[in-house]
Amino acid sequence: MDDAADEPPLTERERIETDLIRSLIGSYFHIVRESIQDLVPKAIMHLLVNHCKEVYSLIGANLTSFRCCKQDLSQTCTEKINSTNFSTKTRI
Repeated sequence: MDDAADEPPLTERERIETDLIRSLIGSYFHIVRESIQDLVPKAIMHLLVNHCKEVYSLIGANLTSFRCCKQDLSQTCTEKINSTNFSTKTRI
């Protein structure tokens, strides 16, 4: 059951290679961890900024259409008032 006891001891070269591989794997995981720590906040900010831009564009589009409707309505009202003034002037 204890495989380590059944295996012969490592030669000096095998021990050096094993230590080197352990060191390289540790360095690799350190680099990956730092990359993830650097990229995750950037990805979150990217998603937040894009979401805010989408919401702002929707709000801006709605406000623009509201302003246009309001402007059309005020023009229509102004036209009606002017036509009413015209008809009262012609009646007088």
